[in-house]
Amino acid sequence: MVGRVAADAGELLYLSQADVEAVAPEPAELVDLVEGALAAVGRGEVAMPPGPALEPRPGAFLHPMIAHAAGADQIGLKWLAGYADNKSQGLPFLTALIVLNDAATGLPIAIMDGDWITAHRTAAASAVAVRRLVGSGAESLSIFGCGVQARSHARVLPVAMPELRRLLVHHPSIDRAREFAATIEDDLPGVEVRAAKNLEEAVRCGRVLLSAGPPQPSPKPVVRAEWLAPDVLFVALDFEAYVSPEVVAAMEHVVTDDAAKLGHFREQGFFASGLPDVSSLGEIVAEAGRPLADRQGRTLFLSLGVAAEDVSVASSVLERARAAGRGVALPR
Repeated sequence: MVGRVAADAGELLYLSQADVEAVAPEPAELVDLVEGALAAVGRGEVAMPPGPALEPRPGAFLHPMIAHAAGADQIGLKWLAGYADNKSQGLPFLTALIVLNDAATGLPIAIMDGDWITAHRTAAASAVAVRRLVGSGAESLSIFGCGVQARSHARVLPVAMPELRRLLVHHPSIDRAREFAATIEDDLPGVEVRAAKNLEEAVRCGRVLLSAGPPQPSPKPVVRAEWLAPDVLFVALDFEAYVSPEVVAAMEHVVTDDAAKLGHFREQGFFASGLPDVSSLGEIVAEAGRPLADRQGRTLFLSLGVAAEDVSVASSVLERARAAGRGVALPR
């Protein structure tokens, strides 16, 4: 059976990273999938029991993420690992494996690499945040970082920013920022893509800011509140790597995709200086799509990632892989 594409739910299909990327949804469809998943979360239709985190060594964690939406054909588990020291070995910080089970029988039906899905569903969630919290008029985007998430966001965020005209990239090494900008500019016709001269320029010139820096056990945020535009949306993927208490205090609105997870992280010491009332992106999406754009002021979106996003995208990938004849059938 190994080597033959699985044809039905009675077989177990393995999808490599190459298989996933070959059949992955295009950015616009990806954003719609994640938006639908977030809406289901906001309506209370998704079971996502919290999983225990295992920390086998300093700077490392393994974390199961489980989700099932009411009426969905699949239940999904993502086994996520993060090792801060991997970079020194030329390995990715985050790795993930996704398992889909048939909801009716509990039988596992697919195992797939989760790296591409993790990176791109995160970018899609940020795009949903832009769509719901800003609207379609944002013309400028600044990205802090040049890693996997920066690249996936540069590809996906324009879906929610049809009027995007300028993308600035910041990195402590301006040469690294220039190299990154050169690799993505061909994918963004009509958009000025360049390295920012410094962080202050990147912050001052961005209607939407994305911090996608490396994890830092003891971050020293360097963004200053006076640099922020009065209507900025600050999307933070990296907790407090760039977001200081001063920046938080300058925010009129704070939104997250997982309030329960945020509460857990706060118990661990993150955002110890406090946060204002936190809104749920899922609830905002579920409320007939009502955006926060009519609420004046700065908004901070704390992106934590929810399993419902992973399962929604993985289910679409599985359907596409079956139709395209991708993957390897494994014996049980």
